[in-house]
Amino acid sequence: MIRRHPHSTRGGHPNILAQDLRNGHLGIYPHGWDGADGKAPSQATVRDAECFTRLLGHDDIYAPSISLATDGEINFFWMLPHFRLDLGFYGDGTYSYYGMTTTGDEFLADEVSISTPLPAQILQLIRKQ
Repeated sequence: MIRRHPHSTRGGHPNILAQDLRNGHLGIYPHGWDGADGKAPSQATVRDAECFTRLLGHDDIYAPSISLATDGEINFFWMLPHFRLDLGFYGDGTYSYYGMTTTGDEFLADEVSISTPLPAQILQLIRKQ
């Protein structure tokens, strides 16, 4: 389970985090960014998230909500009417994800290389209709 602080004085809101990722500011979050003991993301974690964003590179993909977990993970989350996908970056050159459709189809993977795109079936589910 990923624990997140829903808002912080410096960027807990997903829209601010998405802007910070695009502008390269996500890597400057300090220890305690959540007002408690939240770990700042490493530069490697930020690079992995940026690399994955470029890998998506489709204008027809719904934008995820982007958040920081208290352990330094960067999390992308899609909550669509038909599909939910939770995808995390840890700074080790991999990502993991868990997704489920409203009909109960599940998608799960751990330690996927950051250079490997999401499976076509998942991309179809997060693509704008």
